[in-house]
Amino acid sequence: MNWIKCEDRLPDNYCYVLVTRVYHTEGSEPHTMHTFFNVDREQARERNKYYSRKIQGKHSIHFECAERGFIITHWMPLPPPAKDN
Repeated sequence: MNWIKCEDRLPDNYCYVLVTRVYHTEGSEPHTMHTFFNVDREQARERNKYYSRKIQGKHSIHFECAERGFIITHWMPLPPPAKDN
């Protein structure tokens, strides 16, 4: 699996994904976390009253982990679950 830039494409439906996010200041270290993707921008906006398109960019609001000051830059589908051999 490869990371997909949010600028290039967002997930197609409501689903859990892995995301990479960085603090909005230059030089901040990226980190990875899982979150829920909500395709409905208005529904996502209702859940996150502190979202700032100016600081977080136009794509971050779709992800449940959108928090003040963080920009979600990339995403990927969750890997398949582990199987016992």
